[in-house]
Amino acid sequence: MRRIYRWITLLASVTFAASLVAAPATEPVKRLGKTVVQHQDDVVKAVLSWRYANQSFEKEPWLLLDLAFAAEGKPVNLNREDVSLLTPGGERLGLPSQKRLAEGFRNISWVVQKASVARDPLNGYFSRQTLEQRLPFFAIPGEQTVQDEIGAGPTLLTRGDLFFESPSGVWKPGRYTLVLENKLMKVELPFNLPADEAKKDADGKTVPW
Repeated sequence: MRRIYRWITLLASVTFAASLVAAPATEPVKRLGKTVVQHQDDVVKAVLSWRYANQSFEKEPWLLLDLAFAAEGKPVNLNREDVSLLTPGGERLGLPSQKRLAEGFRNISWVVQKASVARDPLNGYFSRQTLEQRLPFFAIPGEQTVQDEIGAGPTLLTRGDLFFESPSGVWKPGRYTLVLENKLMKVELPFNLPADEAKKDADGKTVPW
């Protein structure tokens, strides 16, 4: 009787362990809307909107992306060198300098104001953050200052615009990926230009990317 009990116990333990091994990892990337995508893990939560870029990429050599992020636990730092954009052709683009941005746009304030009309409500995807700070990699001349690094904690939301310039002067349709990567984080936020509709399951809920 004891031998049978031991066999049953052993079989149950093996079955339980196998179920843990077979359980799929939680997908960190989720599509939240037509032009909103989220990456969330135990280090950082980041939400990207490419709504304005979706409207302008065929007309301008610049992409304006709206990014918001916050730490999930310990504070994290993000340097402008940690940010890049992967193109459909596999090319990796870094952020241009503030000087280059000013050369590309005679009136940055007007561009930002125009983009503000098409912004997605990213703040609504963050519930724990009680303070907000501007992502300072770019600035409106005479109104703001530029910094190369910013820190964020679990109660501090960081939000701002990222600009990228096409080396060829045009943006091709296809899959792009915004990458935030350093020793503390590795975030990949994929998006399509032009944007397609978010996929939904049978219950009408948006499914992971």
